[in-house]
Amino acid sequence: SIIGSMIGPLILGWRILREDGRLFLASISQPGMVEALKRYRKFPLFSTWAALLNTASWQLPALLLASYFSSATLGYYALGFRVLQAPMSFIGASIGQVFYQRSAVARTEGTLSGLVEATFRQLVMFGLFPMLLLAAIGSELFVLLFGPQWQEAGVYAQILAPWAFVWFISSPLSTLTMVMEKQEFGLWINVLIFATRLLSLVAGGMLQNIYYALVLFSASGILVYGYLNLWLMQQAGVSWRRIVRILAPYLILSLVTALGLSLLRALGVNSWLLLAVAAVISAGYSLYVLS
Repeated sequence: SIIGSMIGPLILGWRILREDGRLFLASISQPGMVEALKRYRKFPLFSTWAALLNTASWQLPALLLASYFSSATLGYYALGFRVLQAPMSFIGASIGQVFYQRSAVARTEGTLSGLVEATFRQLVMFGLFPMLLLAAIGSELFVLLFGPQWQEAGVYAQILAPWAFVWFISSPLSTLTMVMEKQEFGLWINVLIFATRLLSLVAGGMLQNIYYALVLFSASGILVYGYLNLWLMQQAGVSWRRIVRILAPYLILSLVTALGLSLLRALGVNSWLLLAVAAVISAGYSLYVLS
């Protein structure tokens, strides 16, 4: 892992020295280095600790669920979480890498609010509908994909799906804390995330109820990540009115679909028919988004 992490910087450094070595060396000066250290001191002072807390907070569920509940419960959580995280991380990371570079340029050009608004629209468009769909029929979908023994993992995914969407929005947008040099806020929000996750899981564990633990985990995550998203967009110049206008149509469409499927489920509609209806609706939504 260490060697793999070193290869990229070494290749980049070699290309810089080969193609622009003289320009690179001529641009370096001791006063310039000192000025850069002063300006970007927030990265080692705040971002390092924020990254450490972020990593620790992601490990908390595995540690605490294994402590309070059975290994089977931990396995259900692991599968449910992976199904939620894998596509969201893939899409979010792809958007985030481009967004980080473009937002740095947009800030200097004064066009940051437009870029943030467009990115938020993309994230809502791709993330909201599938997550609310999963919240409605997650258990049936897991039975289809993994077998009836994993139905409980689908229930966990249903509970965590709304939180996964809000986290998905924050994944690319959180790079704004570095672009706008607000690393101290990034540290504070990671402290809050760690504390709320810890309290939620401990409370559910002490009550010996995995559903309480996951509901508290999901609800606290929605609140904290929701606050983070709103704060970042307002700092970038996106108004409340624009946020509501972007979110409302997709939220209404997704909620109507999720409630309709939940009603069919409550009426005892066959699981295969329920999944077929969901597949048709998803195909229609995909065509609507891509058109």
